[in-house]
Amino acid sequence: YAIGEDQLSANQYYQGTLAASLAASGKFDEAVEAAQRALKLSEKSRDEAFIVGTRSRLELYRAGQPYVLPVNEKKL
Repeated sequence: YAIGEDQLSANQYYQGTLAASLAASGKFDEAVEAAQRALKLSEKSRDEAFIVGTRSRLELYRAGQPYVLPVNEKKL
């Protein structure tokens, strides 16, 4: 099953992941844009945990910092 680019671009989780990967690559302006798209898409879903987390990460990207998962939260 293949997912088209238009379907991915309309997915809040894809946009959130894209934002994190862009920030990890030092592309903070693009990360901010992707995180903002993720927030806009999430308005319809009302996924509060996602919205809160994305807003938090957006502030990191605006400050020129990537999101790094804390060691104690990593799933092995």
